Amino acid sequence: MNVKVLQKAAQQAARITNRNSVLPILKYCVIGSNGSGLVLWTTNLESYFSTVLDKEAGPMDNLIIDPRALVETIKPMKGMIDLTVDSTGLHIGSATLASVIDPEEYPLPLRLEDVQHLATLDGKRFKQSIKRLYNQTQRDTSTTRLHLTGICFQTKSNELVLTATDGHVLESDTFPINSDVQSEYTLPAKTLKKVIAGVGAKDKVSIATGKYADMDFVRIQSGHDTYHVKAIPDEYPNFSRLFRDHVDNYHLTVDVKALLAVLQQALPATPEDKANRVCLALDSFELTITADNDTATFEHVLSVSESYGFQFTDWYNCKLLIGFLKDLGNESVTLSFQERQRAVKFTSDNVQGLLMPVKVEA
Repeated sequence: MNVKVLQKAAQQAARITNRNSVLPILKYCVIGSNGSGLVLWTTNLESYFSTVLDKEAGPMDNLIIDPRALVETIKPMKGMIDLTVDSTGLHIGSATLASVIDPEEYPLPLRLEDVQHLATLDGKRFKQSIKRLYNQTQRDTSTTRLHLTGICFQTKSNELVLTATDGHVLESDTFPINSDVQSEYTLPAKTLKKVIAGVGAKDKVSIATGKYADMDFVRIQSGHDTYHVKAIPDEYPNFSRLFRDHVDNYHLTVDVKALLAVLQQALPATPEDKANRVCLALDSFELTITADNDTATFEHVLSVSESYGFQFTDWYNCKLLIGFLKDLGNESVTLSFQERQRAVKFTSDNVQGLLMPVKVEA
């Protein structure tokens, strides 16, 4: 076996396991055979991870080991390695890791019922989308509302829409799929971040749903890896109507890097006690960006490549604008305005976002 295969599996198991769990067994992973060759699997009871290490391996004993100890053991190894499992432990070359707990005590790999395939996605694009949406859920770490810590997976009309919000910025990413199944599940963003760490840029990602013990799970498969992620039970708010109901009275298209650079220059002049507000003023094909506080003032005129409507002015949180644009990764973005003190809508390829303005005293 190539040591890189085992390294990747051990690293993913270390991410999934919870070293601070009150149940000591959840700090470990299992390695052995389950009819699919040599397999490694682990769980934290909210998500399950399994991967096939060697399809051709024959029957072996199951051992429970510390994945972090496995990572350290194989760190100096390179190339092909000999790996065997028996009642005395896991043997990797001249190194041996003993089983720490009776394997009979460890939860078995998950077996979903009523499995329904939803989509097959490009691995690189899926990783980029989850990274961007994860950042949205982390801007307000004090929230107790579960849906604000998750990413919503919604399928309908041959589309998979991923949505996340921190309560201030709403963002969605749309993937075309070959399925007209209607479904909606919200998954913990922190778990999804761990999942995509094991997804290769050239991988295809298969997404399906199913049930286990009357609980909803989403199955994510990539290469030889399989993840089962428990859905958040709270119903996700119907944010899609906000995009649908947005009226485009004024809009402009601008280069992302240029707008981001100007906003970063304006940030030091924004008042922290007034939500770091920055003024965006559209006048034909010019966007004027201004900010001022007790110590600095800023003004810059930015040319836009496309404009609709004539004059529009409103105030927005500069930090939130910068955060959204940094994660975007596209060359241009269209900003659509409805009317003053209404959300600005961002559109860039398949990505959409909404940001509410900062209230300004009369």
